[in-house]
Amino acid sequence: MSESPEKGQSRPPASRKTLRLTWPQAVRAVSRAFESLRTGSREITAGPAHVRDAVSIRRIAAVYLIALIPCLLAGAYNTGLQVQLAASAGLPLLDDWPTRLMSGMGMDPASAATSAGAFVHGLLYFLPLAVGCYLAARSVELIFALVRREQLGPGSWVLALVFALILPPATPVWQAMLAMAFGVVMGKEVFGGTGRNLVHPVLLAWAFLFVTYPETLSGDAIWVPVDGERPAWLHQVSASGSPVLADLDWTSAFLGLTPGAFGETSALACFLGAGWLLLARVVSWRVVLGFFAGSILASAGFAAADPGGNPLFGIPVHWQIVLGGWAFGMAFLVTDPVTGAHTNPGRWVYGLIAGAFVVFVRVLNPTQLDGTAIALLFMNLFAPLIDYWFVAANVRRRRARNAAQ
Repeated sequence: MSESPEKGQSRPPASRKTLRLTWPQAVRAVSRAFESLRTGSREITAGPAHVRDAVSIRRIAAVYLIALIPCLLAGAYNTGLQVQLAASAGLPLLDDWPTRLMSGMGMDPASAATSAGAFVHGLLYFLPLAVGCYLAARSVELIFALVRREQLGPGSWVLALVFALILPPATPVWQAMLAMAFGVVMGKEVFGGTGRNLVHPVLLAWAFLFVTYPETLSGDAIWVPVDGERPAWLHQVSASGSPVLADLDWTSAFLGLTPGAFGETSALACFLGAGWLLLARVVSWRVVLGFFAGSILASAGFAAADPGGNPLFGIPVHWQIVLGGWAFGMAFLVTDPVTGAHTNPGRWVYGLIAGAFVVFVRVLNPTQLDGTAIALLFMNLFAPLIDYWFVAANVRRRRARNAAQ
């Protein structure tokens, strides 16, 4: 038994546990990080009681990757197709490395009849963005994992693909990597890592890119990588009003054969991805239905108001879901299981407000013609408050029921 210090004698300072990481530990951490991509974790839970379940972060990430495949394939084909259509309309191609590589492979990048060439051309624009975003996200996660002495999670590819799919085809890779690194640091790691983040890292990365390099995400010349303007259909509607919808083909917009971001043009591919996520029970169907209902109510309200000065008031809901990033946001952003509401009633309210908010921003904010990303980013901030309301109401009901007994 240790002796207590006498009166007036100072107690020796308590030893502090300093965080020191040696080079062998760092090398082993990096090795485990890349080995886990191939084999998974070899660590086995031991000691206190724990829940054994088939659902894990690795399984959720794999489900999301499968769900993103239709958007990736449709986006790659459509990107190359839009380049070919623009070239056939007389716009000159960019003198960039994808176009030069296409010519070196014996494929004419200006031929609108080459389906395989369109797909390859689109992949040449998409793959550098996806790989660059993955390296940026993985590097940030690796640094934080080394400092915290934790194992790397498997979600980097999901974040990288989702972010690359909401970007225009000609986005500079270094800008996308910088935005991705910011989104992972400030959107996930500062909160403690996977499962603890308040906002979606992809939405925060998009906001960083929009504020820092607004020319990358705005304008009519960013949606097709050619030397000229090929505006997205939502931009055409905002400029000419809802009557221009009569000159557009809804089926082409639904299939994803229009200018736009990689993964946002094909509503069909987004619905297929959402169906897979719902079938795997990774996301909540309440959020999806609430998102649909909110968009329908908001679109009907604006159509009933119908002021002549705003051409976006008259867009019906069946056009809202195929223009811009509405379908992609419904499938992969608003349904995020971490940053959304977690109570069942809260999920209904969260989806309802999110769907209405997307339409509100799209119609009323002239600087945000799409509105999906910025609206869902703000909804992430309100999700804890929505859950708090329902939890507090449930506590009050239980107290009243117990008091009555």
